[in-house]
Amino acid sequence: MSARRGWAAVLLALALVAAACSSSDGGDSAGDTAPAAGDDGAIRLSAILPDLGPLVEIGLAPDVGDLEQNYQVFVDEINEAGGVAGRELDIGFQYFDASATATEQQPACVGATQDDDAFAVILVGGIVDETVLCVTEQNERIALVTAGTFPAGVFERSEGRLFTNGISAPRLMRNMVEALDEQGELEGRTLGLVRADLPRDAEVADDLRAALDEHGYELAEDVALPCEVGCEQNEVGVQRLTEGGVDAVFSFLPVVAYPTFVGEAGAQGYTPQWFSSDLENQVLATTAEFFEGSAAFYDGAIGTTGTGIDDTGTDEFRAGCNERLTAATGVEYEVGTDAWRAVGTTCEMVGRIARVIEQIDEDGEPLTQATFVEYMEDEQVVNGESRGEFGPDKHDAYDVLELKRFSADCLCWEPIEGARWTDGEAGAGGS
Repeated sequence: MSARRGWAAVLLALALVAAACSSSDGGDSAGDTAPAAGDDGAIRLSAILPDLGPLVEIGLAPDVGDLEQNYQVFVDEINEAGGVAGRELDIGFQYFDASATATEQQPACVGATQDDDAFAVILVGGIVDETVLCVTEQNERIALVTAGTFPAGVFERSEGRLFTNGISAPRLMRNMVEALDEQGELEGRTLGLVRADLPRDAEVADDLRAALDEHGYELAEDVALPCEVGCEQNEVGVQRLTEGGVDAVFSFLPVVAYPTFVGEAGAQGYTPQWFSSDLENQVLATTAEFFEGSAAFYDGAIGTTGTGIDDTGTDEFRAGCNERLTAATGVEYEVGTDAWRAVGTTCEMVGRIARVIEQIDEDGEPLTQATFVEYMEDEQVVNGESRGEFGPDKHDAYDVLELKRFSADCLCWEPIEGARWTDGEAGAGGS
């Protein structure tokens, strides 16, 4: 399935935006297969980063700044303060082209797990499932992802080694359906789904069906399009939905293919209610712009997001991180930009890793995969108003979600008043 993510270039950009801004089977089966420290006693980390430069130049990716510099600054900051549990952090960097397929991402995984011999690998978004599994399943290393929505199967195969800031596909589907139901968007509608004809999408489609069934709804049509570099048979897919009487469509299509499908639907005079989510990274400022040619047909689409939440207050933590980066490098990013938020996400990740290791040491425990996983399961993740926590059976962090509506006038997503909630608490998304 080396070509299954021909849209990786765009997904990278979107996931990084989300990073700046599951109920998974966490498990406790991670063992002690990777060394915690090298021969020099340093604790080894590695970050797998996309080369976004070419995409930034043509406007297909946000400018998130110099990610390698970000990570190195905050690692150096810790080392200059005495290290972690008396040992230094050592971080390596592996790159892949932003348009890389799953197969083309593999060398970065090998570089991180074997050449860098990392105890834990940081992945910054846009990473396909196969690369996560290369780290966690094939090389048995811990993967810490700053942004990404993964199916339950990826968590299960990772055997507790995967942690992601983003919400897992099963929780996302459950929350989306419950929120839409509470808003009255599903009542009386004939529901359909359009997706890629891939095992990943088929697995998440089962999660969607389960969530709908819990609320007394069902999918009248499940349209699976052949998708490699792009998606084909859009015209046939639209006709199936039309003939099935579908007037509300969930989409799992990728960021490039989805606007094309919406445009084809509009050309045929088919304008259902569209539902989007973090699964396909649609509910973000960057992806909203991709609908410029089909915005009139997409107007009023509703999106469910846990990563595209708008900040409404002051973020002292990320502001402090940016001040420290500027002091170390002289680089200063405008407050609230993608690069400014990326600094905060990097700072939070490095600080969390150090905090976990310090706590393990303070408790007199050895640093192993098992202890690192156990202590990471007690951690919270806060990046602005995107926040959540891990747990023994929950390795996807973000718990705050929001419904937004697409506006053709501004090519943007606007929050729906009163439609922000925390998973497991009052309102949509109860456990």
